[in-house]
Amino acid sequence: MRIRRAPSSVNYRLTDRLQALVSFAYTDARAVNQGRDTDAEGRPTKGRPREAASGALRYQLTGGLSLTLGVRYTGELPAFNPTEGGTFTAGRFISQNGARDVKVPSSTIWPAGASYRWRSQQYFRAQHTFTVTGKNPTDRLYIVPGNNRSVGGRLGVYATYTHAR
Repeated sequence: MRIRRAPSSVNYRLTDRLQALVSFAYTDARAVNQGRDTDAEGRPTKGRPREAASGALRYQLTGGLSLTLGVRYTGELPAFNPTEGGTFTAGRFISQNGARDVKVPSSTIWPAGASYRWRSQQYFRAQHTFTVTGKNPTDRLYIVPGNNRSVGGRLGVYATYTHAR
């Protein structure tokens, strides 16, 4: 396998209250040295999208309250390994059954959330954070890239609490 990758990311404070985070990755992963399977040579590998991007805006409201809206894009990618579905006769590649051409479609997911932070001075000094996050609030069906090609998480709401001294 040969992998060429170019990731980049930016974290920028636009104003005193607004922060932007953006990342993009281009990955060119291809099968090499596949021996007798000449059709697999140079095909993209399973589980690695060529393009992936994400972004988020975080807005700081009054005090410790902040709101976040994000987006995550995963580009189209092969559903199977480049060597799956090959037919061989007398050790020579003859044809393939089409599995190598099946693609997992691209997907875009929109997470959103809110956080509240505060400090306590009583008993012990600590910083507390309470966060509520909505995963896939549009409840869109999508396929998670990787070995299992599972359906991605449906609409979910998660709450977390953390504290640090």
